[in-house]
Amino acid sequence: GILRSAVAHEQGTVNINSIFNINTRKGRDLMHFLSNLDMAEIEQRKADRIDASAAALVARQAYKFQVVDGTGLGWSSASLAKCLVSLTKL
Repeated sequence: GILRSAVAHEQGTVNINSIFNINTRKGRDLMHFLSNLDMAEIEQRKADRIDASAAALVARQAYKFQVVDGTGLGWSSASLAKCLVSLTKL
């Protein structure tokens, strides 16, 4: 717990995951992003967004929803599409 954490800090053996370091620019470097583009992944994500959009339209029409918005869920487009397809099959 807390005591173990304090001892680890004193001994310098604490392992902090740098993914959560808000002081780094990693992940926000445009040049790094552009130089590491994977065209197959881009095409797959584009197809997933199209699938999610189509599934949202079908769910909206089937259930007479005014809107279907999954942007706040934090899900991938592929996961959202699967969920909405399952919903429309009910």
